[in-house]
Amino acid sequence: MRAIEAWEQETITVCSRCLLDAHRSGGRMSTRAAKPIPRIALSREEAAEAIGVSLRTFEARIQPDLQLVRLGRRLIVPCDELQSWVTANKERILEGA
Repeated sequence: MRAIEAWEQETITVCSRCLLDAHRSGGRMSTRAAKPIPRIALSREEAAEAIGVSLRTFEARIQPDLQLVRLGRRLIVPCDELQSWVTANKERILEGA
C-alpha cells in the first residue's frame, strides 16, 4: 500500500510541475526538457553575491563604476558590465608580497 501512495505522490508532484511549467509558458506543454536560458543581467543582490561582497559594499564601491539598467524603480546589472569591472579591477598578487 505504501508503494502505491508513494507512486501517487510522485505522480502528483510531477504533474504539478508540468502544470506550473505550462502556466509559465502561456499554456504550452512541452515534452522536451527545457533548456536553461542564459542570464544576461542580474539584480544588484545577485551581482553582489556573484562577486562575493555584501550588497552594502557593492552599492558603495562597485555600483558607481557600472552602467545599470533601470526597470521602474529596480536596477539590474548587465552581466557583461560586471565581468568588465572584474577584469578592469583585477591585479596579480605575488606570493610573499
